[in-house]
Amino acid sequence: ATESSRKGKCLYSLRFFFEDERYDLDSGAFSNAEGDDRLNAGLLRPLQRCKVLSQLNRCESEVRLVICTEFSTILSGMITNTLWKQQKRFADWGSLLLSKQIRILQNFMSGLLIDKTIHSDTTAKTTMSYSDTWERLSQVATVLQLERPSDWSIYQATSVLTIDELRQTMDLRIEFSPDAVNAVCQTMENGSNNNVESGN
Repeated sequence: ATESSRKGKCLYSLRFFFEDERYDLDSGAFSNAEGDDRLNAGLLRPLQRCKVLSQLNRCESEVRLVICTEFSTILSGMITNTLWKQQKRFADWGSLLLSKQIRILQNFMSGLLIDKTIHSDTTAKTTMSYSDTWERLSQVATVLQLERPSDWSIYQATSVLTIDELRQTMDLRIEFSPDAVNAVCQTMENGSNNNVESGN
């Protein structure tokens, strides 16, 4: 099998997991869904069985960074697009589950970058640079964990989400009213327009 097909099989398994996942959970359903055995089987096992990833310890750090960055960019984009395309419905407990799932994936992939034989600032800088590949998905998870849409104002200055992406994400939360979502997005749009005008 080619490197592309090996990565594809792993990503297919993970895509199926997220396509089949539900996030409109109450506390009881969350307790069942967040079990380590279940998440390890659904998330970690496909990654552990990926031959491309399992052989990264033989590669130079620069090569590991390129492969992990490419893989993580595809993976995080796939998860984000699945949430939006399927219009997954999120309750508060469901947003907690998604955040845990993202952390599991991030921790596994970050672990592949670390060369245990080297202890230097280079390793720290590499890991920090790589973490940027998860920023968009991490912000989606942050939006879904907000108590109310207006709380996004705390994060707005560092947002990598477009207004349309923010709206798509907020629309997934069962508890968020359309009026509250519209108000936040309108505020962002007005701020963007003001910035454009002040730059002219």
